[in-house]
Amino acid sequence: MRLQSYINESLSDHQKNKLKKVLEDKCQPFLKEFGMRYVHFDFIYRGLKRRTVNTIDIIKTRTDRKPRIVNNKLHTRLNKIGKELFGWNIRSEGVFTGGTKVTAAYGNVCIFIPVGKYKYVYNPDISKIYALYDEYDNNEWYSDDYIPSDDKHSVEKWKDKRAKIEKKIYNIYKNDYKTSGLVNILNEFEFEAIFQCKEYLVVNTNYGIDLQDILREILGI
Repeated sequence: MRLQSYINESLSDHQKNKLKKVLEDKCQPFLKEFGMRYVHFDFIYRGLKRRTVNTIDIIKTRTDRKPRIVNNKLHTRLNKIGKELFGWNIRSEGVFTGGTKVTAAYGNVCIFIPVGKYKYVYNPDISKIYALYDEYDNNEWYSDDYIPSDDKHSVEKWKDKRAKIEKKIYNIYKNDYKTSGLVNILNEFEFEAIFQCKEYLVVNTNYGIDLQDILREILGI
């Protein structure tokens, strides 16, 4: 997102003090890992479908998140993959964030900051995994109850095709999703990062310069 996106408005002194206090009191792990990159406008973003953030807000993380992109069956399977590979249910417990191109499709884009301790998994480029989601979701053979009507395809072949795509999805999560080093790819447009945190701070993108200035003051730079 270009710099001119942040020059339109400014937080009030009260709002600036509130934001600074939240960052200092509740976001020390974030400041340690991401503070310097946020100073350079390399933000993590989140798209909010049913909520508009006028200035700043703290949102409690849901642990029963419903799927918005994939079907329920794949959602359950991806949770199992996440639990196996990363130790937590990344689809239902995770806060989905990413670059501007990724998050714009999910609603009102805001700057994301995890509150307190957190974990994350991320993929620098989600194009391959989302293509596989579409392939899995757009064909009826994802259902165990489906019986192909075309005689040239047996049920076994349909299930074999499904299994191959599931294996590709698993391998991407195993090989492409990482649990550290997100700070190094924040200037990429198509990364996806899934956070585990109890709550998170969101800042309207109009106040990116204010956030930058507050972080400079906190970090002493």
